[in-house]
Amino acid sequence: MPHNLQMGEEGILRVNLNGDLDRASINAFIKDLSPYLDAATETDPVHLINDSSKVRKYSSTARKTLTDLNRDLRIGNQAIIGANRAARVLSSFILKATGRENISFFASEAEALEWLKSKNNHRE
Repeated sequence: MPHNLQMGEEGILRVNLNGDLDRASINAFIKDLSPYLDAATETDPVHLINDSSKVRKYSSTARKTLTDLNRDLRIGNQAIIGANRAARVLSSFILKATGRENISFFASEAEALEWLKSKNNHRE
């Protein structure tokens, strides 16, 4: 399975992406993410910890879809752990393309969670 989503007790969504993200895998990811987006609002967005350490390649469709996704204000802050060079470059591109500053990189999930909580972005 190219992805896994799990909502944490504190209301932060864990996302694990794996392998090559092509059109089919990114569409499946968006389909599985949709219920979380449907439950979120611009004033109460879904915040994510994204482990991208196992992503090998992002197709052009995946890059465009992830950029469009970040334009959606129902997506809050995103803490990325395990980012390889491709994930860092893509994230930088996404931030420039969307004009947002909602993505940061961390060495561990604990650091990512601390950052998200410090920004008062978690649901009680």
